[in-house]
Amino acid sequence: MIRKTALFSFLWTLSFPQPVLAAEGTLIKTQTYVSESAKEERNDFAEEIIEKGHKYRLIHTEYQVIGKEYLDKKEKVIDSEKELKKTVEENGVKYELVRTEMKEEIVSPAQVEMVTAFEDYPSAVTEEMVPKIKNVTVTDSETGEKMEVVAELTGLTETGTAVSQTHMTVTYEDYDAAYYEYHGHLIPKNEEQPPIVGCEAELLAQAGASEGSRITEIHWAGEPYEKDGILYREATATVEQLTKTYRADYKGTYRKEAVKKTMYHGIYEAPDPDGKILYQMEAKGTYEKIQGKSRMPEIMIATGIGLLLVILAVVITLRILAKKRKEE
Repeated sequence: MIRKTALFSFLWTLSFPQPVLAAEGTLIKTQTYVSESAKEERNDFAEEIIEKGHKYRLIHTEYQVIGKEYLDKKEKVIDSEKELKKTVEENGVKYELVRTEMKEEIVSPAQVEMVTAFEDYPSAVTEEMVPKIKNVTVTDSETGEKMEVVAELTGLTETGTAVSQTHMTVTYEDYDAAYYEYHGHLIPKNEEQPPIVGCEAELLAQAGASEGSRITEIHWAGEPYEKDGILYREATATVEQLTKTYRADYKGTYRKEAVKKTMYHGIYEAPDPDGKILYQMEAKGTYEKIQGKSRMPEIMIATGIGLLLVILAVVITLRILAKKRKEE
């Protein structure tokens, strides 16, 4: 009897499952798909569905883009003397560095540079009187490096004339005489200032001054002195003269090494919004519950009752058979 009771209880539970409450209002179903167009609309929504024993009818469908993948790329090339950045942005587009190359470029090739220099002389000189070489300091325009170059004399040229001042000494002999005689000129004594009036040209010629020279000043250079019984006194004259000027020219060469620099060549890529695109789409279907329940629960109840009656009949039959065996 205990076994029959347990079997009866188990079969009863299978025949009558727990009821499920239907959702109220609307029901939303979603589907995703991939498309080459953001405007393509497609779905597999059924017009009517049954959910938890309630029937729903499709009343609205909408679509939206939930993601996209750019299949084409746009390229940007950057050459720079500095190391390249991993990403760059231009006109709102973000580019990523995908490939880079480093190479050396020659800014200026190796070559022989010429250096010229000169030295000016304010008076007459000859090539034998000037230095045969001249050290010249040059600065490399590319590197800023300074170097010494030996330049050789190439010639001496006359550049013009210049006014120069020189001094000459005039000695008066027999200083205590009332007059002095010079090249046929009688010059009266003057203790305040050395007398030379009328003798300037002869004095300049005797001193070897150039044509056009003149004495601008003369003064006593000291007190009278006696030598061999004769009284002397010296004067200093300032001479202004026109002299020829000269320029010594020099020329030299040096080797200028090639100047190189490191260049970075970078290839950048970014998604091309104007190229081919794959869109991840979402379709959303809105269902509205149809008033009244589906017949499915009723069918399940009827099936359960029928099954229960069969089980009851089997149990009764078993009990009758058991009782009959007992009487025998």
